[in-house]
Amino acid sequence: MENFFLQVARKRVDLIRLIALMGALPLILTSRPLGADNPLLDFWLENTGYFLIILGLGGRFWAYLHIGGRKSKALTITGPYALCRHPLYFSSFLLVLGIGFLFENWILFLIALSVFLLFHGAAIRKEEIKLSALFGESYDIYRRNTPKLFPTWKHLKKNRGPGTGVLIDSWLIRNQLLQSAGFLMFIPVADLVELFHRTGILPNFLNFT
Repeated sequence: MENFFLQVARKRVDLIRLIALMGALPLILTSRPLGADNPLLDFWLENTGYFLIILGLGGRFWAYLHIGGRKSKALTITGPYALCRHPLYFSSFLLVLGIGFLFENWILFLIALSVFLLFHGAAIRKEEIKLSALFGESYDIYRRNTPKLFPTWKHLKKNRGPGTGVLIDSWLIRNQLLQSAGFLMFIPVADLVELFHRTGILPNFLNFT
């Protein structure tokens, strides 16, 4: 069973892309968005999506900058890693939620959420096995005292004091900027898709309005 999780974790990016192309894209192109005929609902769904995407991108930058080149070399338990053990995955979770809200399609939202939990859950399991082997009791103590994925109010309050410095890695910055640009492209794409559905350029086989 452990080998299965490790194999899934290694292939998760390719699998997510394949599922996106085969499932999500046809659904987006043939489904009328929830807020297409309801300006107030459209406003709230879109702006919730914007907020979650920006929050997710900011969280990823914070986590990447904080861990810097220390990954697998030292156990990082401060900054975003004091809030939860996997802030990168939590931030990616926020991004997935944001994109789901942006396209205003509840079926797509459920598919994206399920895919994230399935494949990133396997990746989290893989990382925890690796970190436990690397850092032993220190990681076990950290794991017992820090939430896995979702920060609690208690940990948010504990992390309000002075933080530690970050390690600037130009390659990580470049990589994150490119990834962020890719995620931000979902915003004009979602607006364009909604416009095409409203004007009849795209079909409305599924109508959520």
